[in-house]
Order: sequence, then structure tokens, then C-alpha cells
Amino acid sequence: MGDFSSSASADGLAFSLSPYPSEILENSYGGTLDLCSTFGANKTRNNTIVAIEFDGFKNVEYDDSSSNHVGIDVHTIFSLAHGDLQASIRQHVFDACVCYNAATKNLSVSLRNTSGATRYWSISHVVDLREVMPDKGVIGFSAATGNKTESHRIRSWNFSSTDLDHTHLSHSNYKALAVAWGRNKWRWPSIH
Repeated sequence: MGDFSSSASADGLAFSLSPYPSEILENSYGGTLDLCSTFGANKTRNNTIVAIEFDGFKNVEYDDSSSNHVGIDVHTIFSLAHGDLQASIRQHVFDACVCYNAATKNLSVSLRNTSGATRYWSISHVVDLREVMPDKGVIGFSAATGNKTESHRIRSWNFSSTDLDHTHLSHSNYKALAVAWGRNKWRWPSIH
């Protein structure tokens, strides 16, 4: 993550799962990271979203823990789990891994600083994605800023999954699932 000035970062970047079709919400700027509207910040389209926020600005109105943190958000911009980085996100390269274990319902995020002194962070939260997400969805990145500017560079990302049991799905349903989840991939961001 980097900005165009040397004084402060803007709001950050998020990796999210959202309903299909996805849409840009009105008034979703600044600390909402385009995940929620600033009017009723716990409201999203259909009140359905799961996100990992890589946040470089402390928004007190959303109970951000610090200016540099990672958070797990479910249906709201208020993080259910968060980790303070105690280091600046600005102008650094990070490797992130987002993992979901359907058996334990554990969503975890591991982060490693690859520029400068190597440091590691990890957070997790138990969430049943089958309960909180619809059958069709998209996976992507979102970002927003308020009064400042910021740039993000995704150096690479990858998605992998165990084989889904689709024997109970009709052929047309399976195609819809493959298009909705297969072509809009998980984001494993490397943040710059």
C-alpha cells in the first residue's frame, strides 16, 4: 500500500465475498472500503458480506483498533476480529493468506511483512459461510478513500479449493455455481 504523499495513508483495501451480482454501493467511500454504505455502516446490499480488511487509517466511527490493522468483517465494517500491526502498512510489501476450513468453520488470515524486518501476524474468527453467504457470490477486492489518496498493487494472488460435491446439483445449477464462484476468484493479496 502506498500513497501519493509522504504524510499519511488513506483507508485501505479489502478482500471480500459478496452476493452475485455485485454492485457498487452509494456513499461507500472512506473507511467503509466500498463494503458498506456510510449511512448505517453495518448495512450492505442484502446485509451479506464477508471481508478481510487491510486498513491503513484509523476510523474511530468504525471502532478501528489502530491506523494499521487487519480485520475480519461479517455483514458490517465493524471487525469481529482484528490484529494491530504495530508497524506501518505504507510503502511496504506484505504476503497475505486467507484460509477457510469448512469443517471447523474457521476463517483465518496470516500476514507477513516481506520488506524490511520480517514480521508475522495472524487472526481468525469462526463463521459458517454456508449460513452467512448466499449460494451464488463473487470474490474480489475493494478499496475506497476519503480525503487522501492511496495506491494498491496486487503482485499476485491464487485461489484453491477442495473438490465440491456437486452430485446433488442439476447440470444447470452446477454451471451457475462454477460461473459465480469459479471465475470470480478468491484474492490472496500481496499488498504494496
